[in-house]
Amino acid sequence: MTTESLRAPGRFLTLAAPYDRLTSGLGAMIGSIFGVSLDTVLSGADGVFDTEGKHYLLKTSAQEWAAGDKLYWNAATKLVDNVSTVGPFIGYATAAAANPSASGYVKLAPGSSLLEGVQAAETAAAAAAGACAGGATPSAAQVDTAIATAVAPLVITINSLITKLEIAGILTPN
Repeated sequence: MTTESLRAPGRFLTLAAPYDRLTSGLGAMIGSIFGVSLDTVLSGADGVFDTEGKHYLLKTSAQEWAAGDKLYWNAATKLVDNVSTVGPFIGYATAAAANPSASGYVKLAPGSSLLEGVQAAETAAAAAAGACAGGATPSAAQVDTAIATAVAPLVITINSLITKLEIAGILTPN
């Protein structure tokens, strides 16, 4: 299906770099979009970023990865990490990576920021579990707040996607 509004496939995006990427092949989180720089780009300058490909990216050295592991962007270290609480989900390991090792193979997940609602739910569940440490039980209000906080961004994202699919004529409104 083609549409007159389509301007480009969307894999490669020209975006303003949020920080220096002094060699090509370095990851960057631009708003909610994760991409890998195709050239050297300085902070604030426009650069082309691949948002869907398979790349050999710098990782947290003291981690072992298995093929298929979910991977996340650590904005503090600017490294790929396999711990979900460090940042947004960006893709999957496509091969094992040893501990220690500086890099690993990553298949970027298109639209990975859409999955942040799920990650937020995991974080909220962990926080609720933490409230139970030492025998404490979270109150009903704490549980309700944790669930609402985790689910709200996911509902907004899903509703936005449904609207876009309806506008594109892929989905018919009920």
